[in-house]
Amino acid sequence: MTGEFLKAVRLLFNLTQAQLGSITGVTQTYIYLLESNQRNLTERFYERLLKTMNLTDEELLKVKELQKHLEMTKKLQVKE
Repeated sequence: MTGEFLKAVRLLFNLTQAQLGSITGVTQTYIYLLESNQRNLTERFYERLLKTMNLTDEELLKVKELQKHLEMTKKLQVKE
């Protein structure tokens, strides 16, 4: 999971960095550092994210597929 993917999940749930930090037990600053890839996402944080967001691995994969689709769409719009 990359920081960009974490941000996509957060935005999908319409959460601020502070809100996501609060429900996962970390600070807003830490969420910022993760999203900007200045800190590595750990397995522990990933598991906490799944639990607090009530998500399964399969659901996160669907989010990842959606993110890839959106990125491709943005690239195509830029080329036009």
